[in-house]
Amino acid sequence: MKTIKIAIADDQVLFRKGMVNIINTFPEMEIVLEASDGQELLESIANIQQVPDVVLLDLSMPRLNGIDTAKII
Repeated sequence: MKTIKIAIADDQVLFRKGMVNIINTFPEMEIVLEASDGQELLESIANIQQVPDVVLLDLSMPRLNGIDTAKII
């Protein structure tokens, strides 16, 4: 079975870490990238070998919000 690669961007560290812990309980899912805002996510995606299959975005983040990040992706 193919592993689903997931990236998550949220400026609330506690929420983001909680989501990572929940997702990591599923053997068919893997967090490949965490970011604190959209800009950091885009910069990290450009430098990562495993491009994520799914991106979870917070809508309200500093520097670059989730809506604008999704448009760029």
